[in-house]
Amino acid sequence: MAEQKRSFVNEDEITKGQRRKLNALCKSVGKKIGNKTFAEWLFKSSTEGKRTVDNNAEAIAKHSAHS
Repeated sequence: MAEQKRSFVNEDEITKGQRRKLNALCKSVGKKIGNKTFAEWLFKSSTEGKRTVDNNAEAIAKHSAHS
C-alpha cells in the first residue's frame, strides 16, 4: 500500500468555512500543495491579529444595550 502523507492542517480545529476553502484549494492544485498553502495562509491570517467580526452579533448587542 502507498504511504499516506500527514496533513499540515488539523481539520478538527478549523471552521466549516475554512474546511471548504481547504477542500477547494486541494481540488484545484492537489492535496499536497493545497494543504501546505492553506497551512501557510492559516498561520499568516492568525498572526496578523485580525479580529473576526460577527455583524449580526454586534447589532444584537447594540440593540439589547439600548433596551
